[in-house]
Parts: sequence; structure tokens; C-alpha cells
Amino acid sequence: MLLCRAMRPHKWSLHLPLFLLCVVISCTGIPRVFTLPTSAMEPTILLEEKFSADMTRFQPLYGELIIFEHEGLLLVKRTIGVSGDVLEGRNLQVFLNGKLLDEPYVQHIGKHPLFLKSLENFGPISIPAGKLFVAGDNRDFSLDSRDPSFGLISVSDIRGKPIEILQSPKPGRVHTILH
Repeated sequence: MLLCRAMRPHKWSLHLPLFLLCVVISCTGIPRVFTLPTSAMEPTILLEEKFSADMTRFQPLYGELIIFEHEGLLLVKRTIGVSGDVLEGRNLQVFLNGKLLDEPYVQHIGKHPLFLKSLENFGPISIPAGKLFVAGDNRDFSLDSRDPSFGLISVSDIRGKPIEILQSPKPGRVHTILH
């Protein structure tokens, strides 16, 4: 008489669904939450606001907010110039390919104690392939591509983009969609 033994699943088959779920979560750009510790992106994102972010890599367009890695830190800035562009700063105004940029999101609220002259006037800078010129919206408090020590960023350093304000010390800003 032949007895049939119940088939037991292989030990790896029990872990496979969990492994696949982890792979899907890490690759799908599930939103993450961040807090901005500086005023460099005001008035778009205020100091200490919590915002959600889509951590999917993408190719940004002019004026888009991006999250990127720079010297081991994740930073938020706005894309001002892309490959092939020439940017120049004169008296706190930015010229893209010879034309004054319309930047309604920019504010100047006074000079930061460490404000560098290179942030007022810079360039012209030609943006090579695979690089971006980024700047904060609060130009007086943002260290960004205007300064040679910060420089251009690589497109490969983009990690995602801010999506929505989730918590704010200022009433009426929660659920504001970020552009």
C-alpha cells in the first residue's frame, strides 16, 4: 500500500509574495513625507511644512520642483535650466537664453547674513547634456546652481518631486498642490 504524503510548500514559496510586494512598493513611487528644514523654497513650501513626494525618477520641465541628492542630502529646488540652455543672472533677475524669466513664485525677503554676490549676478552658464540648473524660490536664502560651489546637478541625481502640502503652521495651506 502506497501512502501519499501531503505536499508541503517549499520554504521560499512562502516568502515570495512578501518579496514581490516589497519590490513593487519600492518601484512604484509610493508617496513619502518630508519636512523642509529651511526657508529656501518659500513661498512655495514654507519652513517646517510637511509635504508628500512622489519618489519616482522623471525628466523635469522648466519650472518644475524636484527632489534630488546633492552631497549626500535630499534637497528641493526648482528647475530653471536644462541641457542646451544658457542662463545668466543680473541684479537678481534670471535670463534664460537671453530672455528675462517670468518667475512669479520667486521672492526676495532680505539678504541672508551669508548671502553671496555670486547669487545676484552669475554666468552666463551653458548647461551641458545630462545637467540641470536649479534654484530655490526664496532666492535670498537658497544656495543653489547660481553659486559655483554648488554648481549644476546631474539628471541622474533626481529622486522625485514634491506633490502636496500635508501639514502647515499657516492656515489654509494643507492640501495645496505643489507646482
